[in-house]
Amino acid sequence: MAVSMKSRVLIAVVGLLVAFVGWVAWSIEGEYGSGTLFVVETHQDGSAIVYDVDEQEGTRTPVFEGSQQEAVAFMERRRSEGENFLLPALIIVAGALLVVVALVPLRRLRKHA
Repeated sequence: MAVSMKSRVLIAVVGLLVAFVGWVAWSIEGEYGSGTLFVVETHQDGSAIVYDVDEQEGTRTPVFEGSQQEAVAFMERRRSEGENFLLPALIIVAGALLVVVALVPLRRLRKHA
């Protein structure tokens, strides 16, 4: 069964869209990590308190107290610990596979009798 050119183009376009969604998910994961939301309270003396915010319960829990520079370093370290690029990578691979399937010519296997 031959696959038409329209079908191949459609599969390639869908593959590119899926890969683009994976790329967006990758950039979001790199920027925000997985579910870490912090609020920083700074004081005039240069100290800062970092609160971990639970959006579902609406609570703030203090998780760090120190200088403003140390607070920024703490938040960056916690966000990088929460990063998980597995799902975005799988989405990108799925899109790339669709593009490859659309571009590789499928040949019928002939039975030799």
